[in-house]
Amino acid sequence: MSRLAEIELFVALAEEDGFSAAARRLGLSQSAVSRGLKRLEDRIGTRLIARTTRRMNLTDSGLAFLGRCRQILADLAEAEDALAAAADLPRGRLRVSCASAFGRRHVVPLLPGFRRLYPGIEVDLELNDRYVDFVGDAVDLAIRLGPPDGQDLAVRRLGEARRILCAAPGYLDGRPVPTAPRDLARHECLILSVYGGRDRWRFTAADGAIATTRVGGAIRLNDAEALRIAALAGGGITILPDYIAGEDLAAGRLVEVMPGWRLPAVPIFVVLPERRLQSRRVRCFVDHLAATLRLR
Repeated sequence: MSRLAEIELFVALAEEDGFSAAARRLGLSQSAVSRGLKRLEDRIGTRLIARTTRRMNLTDSGLAFLGRCRQILADLAEAEDALAAAADLPRGRLRVSCASAFGRRHVVPLLPGFRRLYPGIEVDLELNDRYVDFVGDAVDLAIRLGPPDGQDLAVRRLGEARRILCAAPGYLDGRPVPTAPRDLARHECLILSVYGGRDRWRFTAADGAIATTRVGGAIRLNDAEALRIAALAGGGITILPDYIAGEDLAAGRLVEVMPGWRLPAVPIFVVLPERRLQSRRVRCFVDHLAATLRLR
């Protein structure tokens, strides 16, 4: 087994979290995977994976080594991609990170069409609501909601999502309906807890006046789809993007609160390291997103 094959084996073990799953991915027997890992650990002189009868965990050395191994494989894929470009055949594995709710509703439906256009490209889409480490997570590009941060990143704007203050009619029954931001202090608010918790909500009136109010509530959730479910159940007032709340608002399951006050729209970006722009499969995917997403 070559050193590169050992690296691929180790990455498969880490990503599949088990010998049997890694063996299926690599087309090897479990015993071959076990022997390959042992040769790798013996060669570099340190334990990478701590094995027990029930599970396996990466050691500190294994965690550090994993990021470098992923980068090696990503660089190799880019080199192969550059050669394939000469023959007009983009191919390889594309790792994409995307905000969960947005990805389920907008990106996942586009993947079959993308694969029909580029059958040589495999897409590994990870849905999560955290900012990724492009090196440590070996991600080629990320689709993010909100202003991008970080240095040495290329950015392409895809559009924006309107944010809507809303609640279930059942929650508002028997309660004073808010007409201004200050009124929200008397209500249960469902708060998105990621990115440090967003308990300060900023509004703009029709005349351009800006008001920021602190809100409170007993329920905080780290997923926008979960906020929708809690709102539908009468849990309180919340902020949802239009692509999540739109159908419920049209059906009357949710109603817009304080329609005279607007919330800042959320810009949607593709972000990626500058050097990833050299990858043809990355450019093909970004261009496909920009051409097919239906965003304002």
